[in-house]
Amino acid sequence: MNENEIKLLELLKQKNPQTATELSCQLNVSNRTVYRWAEKLAERGLKIVTTKGRNGGIFLEDVNIDLSSLDSNTCQNSTNNKTRSKTKIIISDSWLEISFSKQEKDDNIDKKYDICKKAIFEKKVISFTYSLPEGKILNCTTEPVRLYLSDNQWHILAWIRKAEKFKLFKLKNISNLELHNESFDRQADFIIQDVLN
Repeated sequence: MNENEIKLLELLKQKNPQTATELSCQLNVSNRTVYRWAEKLAERGLKIVTTKGRNGGIFLEDVNIDLSSLDSNTCQNSTNNKTRSKTKIIISDSWLEISFSKQEKDDNIDKKYDICKKAIFEKKVISFTYSLPEGKILNCTTEPVRLYLSDNQWHILAWIRKAEKFKLFKLKNISNLELHNESFDRQADFIIQDVLN
């Protein structure tokens, strides 16, 4: 891991998430360079996610990571241990480009992702059927606000109208996903970990 990547991690540990513009000003480089460094960190096995929009930015999933324990060998091993079936994330200036695995394509995760992304950008309501681990089925009408990748599984953070609260849904457990014309104004001005804790 080079000095620039470590500086980026240090800034994200201080304030998380941050926009590419905020980080580029502090690092005295272009936005494109910030995204390139973030991509390198993701390739090394660190959980880096980017979102775009009013509340978007670059997000480090584990802010408690010990930087002194990271070296090029450790990060390289982490990368080599990844299986080929896992999602590949490519960070770009315009959005988050994703190369879905064959299994994810078979499970239609890529299609669900595209619908959810469109709903978030256009602030449109979505409805779906959700399968809970205990076998229960929920019929949900929601206002989606953020896509979230954790442990190589995609989730959608959405406001459940009936329950009047935010919930994180796994895309693989969603079926009958439908995008509606109805718009909403809700925003999520918080880090997703606040919902999980």
